[in-house]
Amino acid sequence: MTAIIVIPYGPSPLREQPLKNVLAHLETAPWPVTVAISDIKPFPLAEVVNAEVAQTKTDIVILHAADTITPIAQMEVAVHAATAQPGLVFAYTHYVRLTEDDRRGKVLVEPPAHACVAIRRDCWDQLGGYDEFYRGWGMEDLDFNRRAQALWPNRRIPGELIHFWHGDRRRDDSDLDTPAEVVAANWRHLKATG
Repeated sequence: MTAIIVIPYGPSPLREQPLKNVLAHLETAPWPVTVAISDIKPFPLAEVVNAEVAQTKTDIVILHAADTITPIAQMEVAVHAATAQPGLVFAYTHYVRLTEDDRRGKVLVEPPAHACVAIRRDCWDQLGGYDEFYRGWGMEDLDFNRRAQALWPNRRIPGELIHFWHGDRRRDDSDLDTPAEVVAANWRHLKATG
């Protein structure tokens, strides 16, 4: 089975170093890496990921955030699990946020974020990829999780991933680089479609 790592990236000064760290880490991965970039604001994550995946011919799609480090061994287990059975496989259980000074901060247990997930291409196609209504960072993954879980169990590989700090967050945990009105529209759409 062939696989590709797709990293969505909306350029900003605070996101540059995390992306460099991620790309350096993924140099040892056994799969090619592609970065889906757009300068459009708010970042059209769903659109750029869908377009990038549409260009691939691989059997497995690995969606990997531009601001997280996932151990390659966990990713390999996730790819094997995705190959063996249909459905979405999270390559982590614990999402460790680093603080601005690179100390371990908040730890989220089994969050819905697509920080590092693997899925068979036929499953991705069956779901139609991400819903392109969503703009900015977030909610497209929650929607995708719900649609995937309606067809197959979502699975998790035990282990941590590290999330690099790239700016403060709102009280609702959304990124500040997505306008508040866009976040609100995303939430309304998620609730209306669920």
